[in-house]
Amino acid sequence: TIAHLYGYRVPFIIFAGIALVTGLWVLLQLPDPRGLEPASTDHQSDGTQVSVRMRDVLLQSGVLLACLMTLLAAYTRSGSRDYALVVLSDERGMVEAEIGTALSLVFLANVAVLYVAGLMVDRYGPKAMMVPSWPIVAAGLSIFAVSDSYTGLLVAAALYGIGAGMGNAAPAVQIANAVGPGQRGLALGIFRTFSDLGQIVGPIVMGVMAATVG
Repeated sequence: TIAHLYGYRVPFIIFAGIALVTGLWVLLQLPDPRGLEPASTDHQSDGTQVSVRMRDVLLQSGVLLACLMTLLAAYTRSGSRDYALVVLSDERGMVEAEIGTALSLVFLANVAVLYVAGLMVDRYGPKAMMVPSWPIVAAGLSIFAVSDSYTGLLVAAALYGIGAGMGNAAPAVQIANAVGPGQRGLALGIFRTFSDLGQIVGPIVMGVMAATVG
């Protein structure tokens, strides 16, 4: 809506202000996590040792699968939600405010289920949330692809947001439970690397597909 009323530059200015406030809050208020958990006894930093530690982490039960799941989730998020949703909406003649409403609905649905999803992960484990989240995401994306109405677009956005919210934190919990305290920093760093890789590859592959096959 802001972009529709005031131009495309204004949302970036607002985001910059939010980022600045958030950065200041983290700097001044967020506790330093160092020392809150036992540090790894292995302080060697040569490349060979790091590669061995990374291999050991990835071989822990469920870690590699969780990393691949977050790669796929990030690929889907950047390639389908952030790219395809905007392109589809533009092709269907929707104005900026309508596209923004659909994207906002994704995030609102995501936030709405996070607390309940967290409780379910605590009670039943991360797998209980990861398994059902993907069919719901698939249903939302399928409706994105076939629906020509704005109502269908909003339904798809809500389904996608719910599914993504259900499985959002579960892979990280899986990793945190699978590795020892001294390995969690490295394991979560690898986890985030897989996620960032998905965000890089997703728009490239989806853009090529859209340009070649529609």
